[in-house]
Amino acid sequence: MNIIFNKNFIFITIIIILSFFLRFINLNTIPNGLSDDEAAFGYNAFSIIKTRHDEWGKYLPITTFKSFGDYKLPLYFYLTAVPVWVFGLNEFAVRFPTAIFGVFSVVATYFLVKKLFDEKTGLLAAFLLAISPFHIFVSRHALESAVPIFFIITGTIFFIKSFKDKRMIYLSLFFFAFSLYIYRSTWIFVPIYLAALVILFKHELAKNLKNTILAIAIFAILATPIIIISISTSGSSRLRQIGITSEFNMIGLVNDINYQRGICQERLPQMLCKSIYNKYFAVGTKYISNYVSHYSPQLLFISGSFNGEQMMSGRGFLYFIELPFIIIALLVLGKNYKKLESKILLPWLLIYPLASASAGFETPGRQAISMPIWQILAAVGFFIFYNYITKLKLTFLKSAIIAIFSLILIYQFGKFTIDYFIIYPQNSGKNFRYGYKKLFTYLKSQEQNYDKIVISNKIDQSHQYILQLFFQQVNPSDFLNPTYVDRYFDNKGWVVVTRIGKYNYVSSAPGLENLSLNTLIVVNYGEINTNVKPIYQINYPDGEKEFDIFKVDDL
Repeated sequence: MNIIFNKNFIFITIIIILSFFLRFINLNTIPNGLSDDEAAFGYNAFSIIKTRHDEWGKYLPITTFKSFGDYKLPLYFYLTAVPVWVFGLNEFAVRFPTAIFGVFSVVATYFLVKKLFDEKTGLLAAFLLAISPFHIFVSRHALESAVPIFFIITGTIFFIKSFKDKRMIYLSLFFFAFSLYIYRSTWIFVPIYLAALVILFKHELAKNLKNTILAIAIFAILATPIIIISISTSGSSRLRQIGITSEFNMIGLVNDINYQRGICQERLPQMLCKSIYNKYFAVGTKYISNYVSHYSPQLLFISGSFNGEQMMSGRGFLYFIELPFIIIALLVLGKNYKKLESKILLPWLLIYPLASASAGFETPGRQAISMPIWQILAAVGFFIFYNYITKLKLTFLKSAIIAIFSLILIYQFGKFTIDYFIIYPQNSGKNFRYGYKKLFTYLKSQEQNYDKIVISNKIDQSHQYILQLFFQQVNPSDFLNPTYVDRYFDNKGWVVVTRIGKYNYVSSAPGLENLSLNTLIVVNYGEINTNVKPIYQINYPDGEKEFDIFKVDDL
């Protein structure tokens, strides 16, 4: 028994070390650059540390941070404040929370699967999550969507434990409630998943009725601020900006509907065509299409997403070798749907796309909540198949299967590590605003020599101002001074900053006659057609030119 325990302890220790290494090695430089949201988390955490206010002057926000006008949930900001306080305002500190909770999720997966199945399956599931391409990616980028995974897994573990230790139901619902303050997708997933668990385990919960009712009441109290936010203007802002029913996406849907209805009405009654081609049917169809796409083999195993900021472009979220074992696990769990493990895992698998299906465009980060279900299914399916072969007493075949599985997995994992840690940093610069660190570091060194600095965002429509605040570590007290900053909200609810001190942001390079002398102008490469050489130039890692910096006097 001690030998088995020690062996398993060694295995899980190795898995934890591996997961830590894969999530922390070169964390400050891979991904290569810093996204707008990452900078927003970092600078607002920095502002909270320095002034106890966010970038909008709100004192210790509890419900939301206004940020770009997308009203981000608060918990990731406060989780970020700790490493920013310890390590300073830099890329490593901003990504630290997702990286460490990525490791915690691997450990939590081991305990959940061990509880549902056995030690071996738990070890394999934890290992598969530790080397998962998608989980590694989201754990190395300041994406709030990666953090709730740990809280949901832990909440599920304590839910199962409550069948024997009745007080554990309080811990379970506390962890589920905590996840609501991290990422909006949990607003849909957590209530529906909890409702499914209550229905499926009603007999077990009936034996613990008093504690269950009280725990649900406490959960409702903890969730009340989120409920209030969700029906408010700020809470629904993100859905209005990017959802299926957002103004931008509805324009495309309505145009398609009108075109289809027009053709229909040439041959069929108008009433019939209106009943078939209308915005309600179109939105419903789009939602169902988005939901089903989450299970697409193309997405999961082959080409993945082409959103290079939230997943490597052109790569599946999972290893192809996992596919046959996932299918085996689904068949067996579906057949035994009344068993504990089926009632825990299958609802999770079916519910997780409900939130992200409402988005109007593909955002892979929202699918992080599906982790670690796919890895658990792959581990379960592998041991179902392995045990079946074992019963046949074909020792050679059993050894061959393990060897083949291991070799393919090692090959696919090896290719991913090369792709991600060596190749990806060279071609991901555009997704992570690579040149802005060099840009704002250089401008900071030159700003005392110029009366004004003008920055064009003709090509890159990012929230450039937050990158200036981050990389120049602008004093939050200065930024809160209304005479120091000019900003407004556009018609979609996004903040537009046009000035920070002597820095001026413009939609494109203005005519030279509109610029005073002793001005420094930053443009995208080729935006100004001139024979004058820039005084400073910034390139992407692959050598492609990014920014040109000119003195107006020279032009």
